Amino acid sequence: MANINLVTNKEDGNALGAGIGMLLGVLVLILLVYGGLLFYGKQLDNNMKLIDDDSKLKSFGFVASDASKVVDFQSRLTISEELLARERSGNRDIAKIEEAMIAGVFIGSYKYDDATKAITLDCFSDNYETIAKQILSFKSFDYFSNVLAGETKFDTKNNKINFPVVITIK
Repeated sequence: MANINLVTNKEDGNALGAGIGMLLGVLVLILLVYGGLLFYGKQLDNNMKLIDDDSKLKSFGFVASDASKVVDFQSRLTISEELLARERSGNRDIAKIEEAMIAGVFIGSYKYDDATKAITLDCFSDNYETIAKQILSFKSFDYFSNVLAGETKFDTKNNKINFPVVITIK
């Protein structure tokens, strides 16, 4: 009885099952993805180093050469602002004269003498009281250092009193 075969059907020589083959395929796929991620990470590191080096080079170039230009420009800007603040402005002069004007007085002409910093106004008014108030108004402003009234004349063409005023600016 030693020669009794109890096998009813014949088995193939496939020792590995379908599940084990699938597991090996997934393992190979995972290893490929892992290798790709390692390669991509190294590429990103290299790009970061290149960008960092470029940034340091540009920063050094700015600090080394352009910084003096920026500082020089800023100092020139500060100096020019100070000079402009000290410089006489025609618009500011006219605005101050406008503030000092009272009702009933009209300006016929405006002349500025740069050498003496004097403004000569040719003013018109209806009466002498308004003229006196206008002169006092000019004298009350700190913007003007000296106010001189000229000789008054009656203008028959306009029926107004003409009085010149010379204002010196501080």
